[in-house]
Amino acid sequence: MDKFDKKKFAELLEKAKGDRSINQYALHSGISAAHISRLLREMIDTPPNPDTIRKLTEKAYNRITYHELMVAAGHFDTKNIEIIETPSEKKVIRYGKDGIIEAIESWDSSLKLDGNNCTQMVKEVSTVHYQPERLIRIPVLGVIRAGEPILAEQNIIGYEYAEKDELNGGEYFYLKVKGDSMNRSRIQEGDLVLVRRQSDVNSGEIAVVMVNSEEATLKRVIKANDMLILQPDSYNIEYKPIVFSKKQIETNEIRILGKVIHAKIKF
Repeated sequence: MDKFDKKKFAELLEKAKGDRSINQYALHSGISAAHISRLLREMIDTPPNPDTIRKLTEKAYNRITYHELMVAAGHFDTKNIEIIETPSEKKVIRYGKDGIIEAIESWDSSLKLDGNNCTQMVKEVSTVHYQPERLIRIPVLGVIRAGEPILAEQNIIGYEYAEKDELNGGEYFYLKVKGDSMNRSRIQEGDLVLVRRQSDVNSGEIAVVMVNSEEATLKRVIKANDMLILQPDSYNIEYKPIVFSKKQIETNEIRILGKVIHAKIKF
């Protein structure tokens, strides 16, 4: 077990509260406003118990999950937690001894909380059995360099597993994210993105692209008027869109290598 990280817990709890007042969050969750306030101000040295954390996450905003708060509280080991996230869904997986999955918690953006536009956690915490026949071993790439096969042995830094149900034919790889150009899409440096190899994507989708025969990068692809725009999605305003003309596309100054399926967050 890890120790209680008061700062991290307060940061997650602030996101879980969202734009509500402390009193509103207290009313929704059934936890006293005074207790929530003290947690937010890092004034409590003893972590909340699991029942309190469950109540806080049942009414949490911004995709904050029970397992994330349990890790910050020190009840779960960080090494046993894995987060997989897409724009519409978030799964938190807890592993036990020998890598066996003990619990899965899912978040679904299709449900609403209290009739407004905020999303709600879906309680799907359950014990499941490890089923290796449902998993596929996928290489993890640290980099993709021009002039080399995508799956060149020197680029493979490890392997991860994905469920067959997530894959829809084709060839896949994970790419370790560098930089913060996509952090508004909740893709952070060090995360792993699952990529399906393909030479084109729909406008608005996130892709792995090769630009000017340099290392591959991760950007949202926008198509407009015979142009292709690589759109960053970052809190860092220094990142700017890159626009490619029809001629530049035809001369392979930019090549799409694959479509991002989901991001896997490692603590």
